[in-house]
Amino acid sequence: MSFSTFVGEWETESAAETEAVARECAAEWDDPLVVALVGPLGAGKTTFIRGVVEKRGGAPELVRSPTFTLVNQYEGTSPPVVHADLYRAEQIEAQETIGLEDYFGSTLLLVEWARRWQLGWPGNVVTVELSYTGPESRKIIIRGGALDAAGD
Repeated sequence: MSFSTFVGEWETESAAETEAVARECAAEWDDPLVVALVGPLGAGKTTFIRGVVEKRGGAPELVRSPTFTLVNQYEGTSPPVVHADLYRAEQIEAQETIGLEDYFGSTLLLVEWARRWQLGWPGNVVTVELSYTGPESRKIIIRGGALDAAGD
């Protein structure tokens, strides 16, 4: 299935269900790819990434949001899975030093707080939007195409 036409919507009742949706998606995505994760703090962005990393051959227990390091690459994944977090890189000056563009076209790049990126995305991006529907439940909407500029 081509990522540019992949759309879906899920309701999950636990972190384990969110990870399962992520594994299902990761099995369908073409490589290389940029995946923009959007949603409020605690909505499940890192949990979703944990499922993707597991499906791609990495160790899910090593997945941590790279809020301070900004970028993590996970060993054993194919293609290389790179995880970026732009929560603390809202200013363009900080973004210019990250080198995120170096990962476009050669990795499965998963970006938390993706709407903060101001330096331009490659053509199409898969957007994974997570939102709360209850204390443990989440709504996940996935769509392909250009990333819109609405807030996280």
